[in-house]
Amino acid sequence: MNGRGGVVAFFFLLFFLLTAGCDNLTTVSDGNEAVLYSALAANVRGLDPGDIGDTTSSSVASQIFECLYQYHYLKRPYELIPQLAEEMPEVSEDGLTYTIRIKKGVYFSDDICFEDGRGRELTAGDCVFE
Repeated sequence: MNGRGGVVAFFFLLFFLLTAGCDNLTTVSDGNEAVLYSALAANVRGLDPGDIGDTTSSSVASQIFECLYQYHYLKRPYELIPQLAEEMPEVSEDGLTYTIRIKKGVYFSDDICFEDGRGRELTAGDCVFE
């Protein structure tokens, strides 16, 4: 085999090896749902948003939970913008009370834990930790 054929064969083999594991999206038996398998750098230690202290758990949780605010990632320096909140908080004159209004029309996903299995609208009480 000449040099050119060897290079072509090498890249063909490399392409085959790199794409062989890309068929990880499989259909669940009922045909309505799909499962994505993904490799993680480490084990997920927990998904309690108030107790996450590692990057792997944080990256998984960010795909599950939404916060009141998020960073505008394209602006420098970073800017905080509302995500589940309607707007930035209203701060009382003494600086002790923050009022955060929740966006309307945000619903939980359908799940059997809700009445009739249908997700309900997000309320301010869902964001309070006591």
